[in-house]
Amino acid sequence: MKKLFLVACAATIAAACGGQVGEKYKEIEGLSSPGGREIRLSEVVEGNSYTLLDFWASWCRPCLVELPHMRAAYERFHDRGFEIYGVSYDEDGAAWRAMIEAERMNWVHVSALRGWNCPTQPLYGVDAIPRNCLIDRHGNIVAKNLRGEALAQKLGELME
Repeated sequence: MKKLFLVACAATIAAACGGQVGEKYKEIEGLSSPGGREIRLSEVVEGNSYTLLDFWASWCRPCLVELPHMRAAYERFHDRGFEIYGVSYDEDGAAWRAMIEAERMNWVHVSALRGWNCPTQPLYGVDAIPRNCLIDRHGNIVAKNLRGEALAQKLGELME
């Protein structure tokens, strides 16, 4: 009985986290770019071979540690159909925009500017950042939480 309870708890937690490998992504809408334009996740996924759905914030040190790896993967694979859809958990719009510019984050960015009250939090079970999902052109999540060199390695496996 105890084993059954633990399995049930694990299944509940996995379902609550959303965005599991092998599942279809969940649409994100209602978030705006730094310029004020709403950009749905589906717009980006449908136009690219692979899309990294990245949850981050300008105040998050571990997120900033990932930037050189993300930028390198973006520069290497963007011309072959790789895009990043960055969802910011910032509240300060000026800090968010300044970080994007200062760090040369030349990919798609959106935010509700509501911090942890971002509408994506319950959709994807975001309880810590950085967090990410790699989505293929068919909308399937093919990997999660690719950090450091793991992002470029996975893209290399899939695209080369």
